[in-house]
Amino acid sequence: MLTDALVSSFSLKQVIQVDAATGQQAGAWNTGNGPADVANHGFDTYVANAISQDITVVDRMANGIAGTIDVTAAPITGLSFLTSFVDPILKPLVRPTGLAVNPAGTKIYSANLLNVTIANAQTLQPTKSILGLSPLSLTSLISNPSQALSNFLAAPVQGLGMAKVAATNDHALVTCMITGKVMRIDGRTDSLIDYVDVGRAPVGITIARGKAYVACVLSQDIYVIDVATGAQRARLTAGMIPFDCASNQAGDKVYVANAISGDLSVIDTAADLVIDTLPAGLSIAQIFSQLGVTVPTGSGGGIGGVLNGFLQGFTGGMSNPSSFGALLTGGSSSLLSPGNLINGLISGFLAYAGVNSSAIAGMNLPGIGIFSVAVAHDPDLICTANALMGDLAATRATARSVNSVQGLTGLGPADVTTVWRQ
Repeated sequence: MLTDALVSSFSLKQVIQVDAATGQQAGAWNTGNGPADVANHGFDTYVANAISQDITVVDRMANGIAGTIDVTAAPITGLSFLTSFVDPILKPLVRPTGLAVNPAGTKIYSANLLNVTIANAQTLQPTKSILGLSPLSLTSLISNPSQALSNFLAAPVQGLGMAKVAATNDHALVTCMITGKVMRIDGRTDSLIDYVDVGRAPVGITIARGKAYVACVLSQDIYVIDVATGAQRARLTAGMIPFDCASNQAGDKVYVANAISGDLSVIDTAADLVIDTLPAGLSIAQIFSQLGVTVPTGSGGGIGGVLNGFLQGFTGGMSNPSSFGALLTGGSSSLLSPGNLINGLISGFLAYAGVNSSAIAGMNLPGIGIFSVAVAHDPDLICTANALMGDLAATRATARSVNSVQGLTGLGPADVTTVWRQ
């Protein structure tokens, strides 16, 4: 099974390819400034750069940068006669934060906070910009101009704060986190259809079985809407602060990344019900390992258990220059260094308290700070990017276990997508 993931790092200004199952890196490419979202189609990877206002296109087959798309190149207002004096005012607000490629691989949709840019995936040229304005029908203008204008002026700006986007070949749906709506775009004509009301601060969105699943951060729920009609199908409760969602390749499950509870809500897309909650945090054993603390293997208890734990920590510190004791004392390679003694005392105390490798196996802390989720081609592997830890976590659904590539992206926003075989 293919287990590759692609992770964008805001702080490193890179997109990194890594085998989520093993933690092995397969490549890294420099992006523009402020990479905030990543999308993939085949061997082409697209990265939205919020600060430099462009999209980096990586050809992973050729192991290089294929080009850059300026999301401000198309008239922002969509009207050429307004470009010269309106676009310079609006341009600083055009910041790409979400990307999607249609399944055919012909169009790229970029959600830019202020607008949506549509680009040709072959030429890498922007073709259209859509602002978050209410639709104004030409037919309505002709038949009843005063009523049409009155309706428009009653709520002229319905889409604002475009955050993320998902696409089929026929539709693109964009979350508008400020106005609490989802913008629907006709993918065949690249024209605005309408806006659908959802919860407060919608951010993440994914499409499965003809339905869009929308993660609403502040109302802390998931809205399910029909892609073709815009009708609301369900409203589900997830974990604390649901931020992003992703479907598996079969479309039978959707996974929601809950940023504060640090776990994954699992949605059955046939019934539109939350059926499970999976861990997405570091295991306790990994945290001890990251701190350089040796966890005793014995069962603990009594003088013998304490001495055994002390010896394990002492010898473990001798072979680990990054151990907790070495960091406290400045490090030393001598046998009776203070650092090794500290390591021994810590492990001895853990043994006395009954903390050993068997007792903590499978225990996880919440992965607070997960803002992105994706499902690998291997449907048992769900990947999350943690903005606070800089880690890529891989949850095995059947085993309910979590492995992490620690410090992969550094602190700050990170987004993950996976590589699916077409």
